[in-house]
Amino acid sequence: MAKKTVEDKLVEQTTNRMAFNPLLNALRENDKKNLFVSNAFRFYHPTGFPMFDYYFGSVMNIHNDVGEIVEQIPMVGQADGTFNLIIGITGSGKSTLAIQLASNIIRPFNSSMVVHYDIEQRTDISRCEAVSKLPSADFDDGGRYILKIGQQSLENIQETIVELYVNKMRIKDQITYATGQKNEFGREIKILEPTVIIIDSISTVITDTFSINNEKEIAEAKQLQGNSEGMRTAKGIRGFFRDILPLCKEANIIIYAVNHITDNVQMSMFGGPKKQQNFLKQEEAIPGGKMMLYAPFNIIKLVSKSSDYFEEKTDGFNGHMIMVEPVKSSCNQSGNDSRGVSFELVFDYKNGIDSLHSLIIYGKEKGLIEGNKPRMKFVGDPSFTFAFKELDKEVNEKPIWESIQKFIIPELKTHLSFIEPESIKFDERSLIH
Repeated sequence: MAKKTVEDKLVEQTTNRMAFNPLLNALRENDKKNLFVSNAFRFYHPTGFPMFDYYFGSVMNIHNDVGEIVEQIPMVGQADGTFNLIIGITGSGKSTLAIQLASNIIRPFNSSMVVHYDIEQRTDISRCEAVSKLPSADFDDGGRYILKIGQQSLENIQETIVELYVNKMRIKDQITYATGQKNEFGREIKILEPTVIIIDSISTVITDTFSINNEKEIAEAKQLQGNSEGMRTAKGIRGFFRDILPLCKEANIIIYAVNHITDNVQMSMFGGPKKQQNFLKQEEAIPGGKMMLYAPFNIIKLVSKSSDYFEEKTDGFNGHMIMVEPVKSSCNQSGNDSRGVSFELVFDYKNGIDSLHSLIIYGKEKGLIEGNKPRMKFVGDPSFTFAFKELDKEVNEKPIWESIQKFIIPELKTHLSFIEPESIKFDERSLIH
């Protein structure tokens, strides 16, 4: 009989553990609440922005029957049922990005919807329609995009999320769909159709509504404008997330909260401001307390680059570039521009953030597209040329999207965290006494 190798022994141990675990079998005999069943499988919804999807995406390890990794599959897009924070200074495109991400996520689904809380009253239905590209019927009563402007409380938003959760669970069988993806162990991923909440901005949501006939409530509301504002806001937000995050995961409710970057005044023992988060600048802070750092699945920082601008005469539209920094990514590399972890998007003032033009500029910077704006071509396919100014027209006449899929998407895949299967095998020899 051939002597068993270390690898043979590891495979045998894995097989035995999978075949029989007396404690787990005993626990699952009467486990009606699925207390001992894993529910950590994730699905990623495409956002319509491939650059966003890959920088905030993940890699799924597919295993065979004995637990060996046999394939690694890109899982790109927005993770289901998560809370995500979009930060930046005024005018950096935060609200526009939130609207477009939310609209693209719900676009393929009949029962999906967006509930948009515009507390700062900076948009309207016409603007949402223009940048989202959703049909006008979606904004009418009975449509899929609900825009609520003005005063809102965390209690109101929480009540909305609870109602969504209860009703989605009630009709779960009707709105569960097969994604076409398999999880790490080869089982098909089925998930509820997504619902998206936009809170713009979360730092301006008052802790509670008040009655104009109740003097005590009026007095408490006035105190929010005083020194206790930060403390009251942080306390309310902490309880809000504690209550709603588990519901969001189970019911696939995705939240995009917009928040402003403010001045960091927290002092360190060395006298200067204490850095609030690893990839923020020392002088930058996110209002709302520590939960604004702990709770988000992604923190998406936008930096307006108004010096990199576009003009109607030369480019076909007016706009400028926006730099996106994944200062927190729960499933990919976090970082900022100084660490080489950032990407840029085109901000068209009329139509919002433009995915197609962004990809062309990205391809140009990576050496995948050559030429100047009046005459550009893919290095891998010089059979046709296109003009940057006429891109919206020529994309319907030439195989531009096909070339993006063939030449640019592979480059975006390099931003995912692939690892060699051999590097995650445990060396049993380290368990020494």
